[in-house]
Amino acid sequence: MIITLKEGLSVPYRFKFFKRCLYKEKKLSEVKSNGEFLLSMSNTDGLELQFKNKSYLTSTTKDPLIFSPVKLSYNTESNVFFIKNKEHLKMQWDKHKEKYRNSKNLSMILVIERLYFHVLLGLEYDLLSSGSYAPFFSDVYNKEINEDTVLKGMNWVSNPLSIPVKISYELSKYGNNIVFLTGVVALDEENLTRLITDKNFQQHAKSYHYTKNFTIKSDIKVVYDLETGYLLSSVFMIKIDGKEEGIEEEISFELNQEGKRVRKN
Repeated sequence: MIITLKEGLSVPYRFKFFKRCLYKEKKLSEVKSNGEFLLSMSNTDGLELQFKNKSYLTSTTKDPLIFSPVKLSYNTESNVFFIKNKEHLKMQWDKHKEKYRNSKNLSMILVIERLYFHVLLGLEYDLLSSGSYAPFFSDVYNKEINEDTVLKGMNWVSNPLSIPVKISYELSKYGNNIVFLTGVVALDEENLTRLITDKNFQQHAKSYHYTKNFTIKSDIKVVYDLETGYLLSSVFMIKIDGKEEGIEEEISFELNQEGKRVRKN
């Protein structure tokens, strides 16, 4: 079975997202959001994705920073989707920054700006850590997929705990032009080893980065439409728990292609 992408489409999605993160009983983040966006994909000269916002509501602010459109290109060798239009996004950021910058939040603004525009993959990792985009970041196209196939999603560093993780998918079943995949998130040991030898990372590293005394549990289901190659729906849950280290993180979301109903797997 092969999934082939149909070119020239702009596909609408709806999502609901929740994230809660604690460290040493201190709440680092708690976000509830929902919205709609359009996705356009191309695989002519390598896999490219463009997300365009339609609506976005979040519990954290009445006027959220929304990067749109966001264009990403897949690098096969590194298994990473790079944002292509960061210069355009920087203009959006500068406008938002000037609107809200003051003496009280200046240091936080500088931290965010450095993460987004001066740290390699900082903005890409934040998209994966703070939104319902992870299921899209996998090159499933033009490959023979069977029950023994393992498909790699994009590896990322989950913020704000800075824990590197990786995601993989396997075929669950297919039929009637629909493909069901199941996914698993695990600690990216190789990337963690690389990070803790980095002097910049060492300045902010915590004990759990060295002890790895935490567990990662996940429950991921992804459904593709064989007629178009686009994702139909996804249910995603990941929990990182380390009681002795004082870390707790939960991310869960659902997203669905508008106007399409899929029977639960």
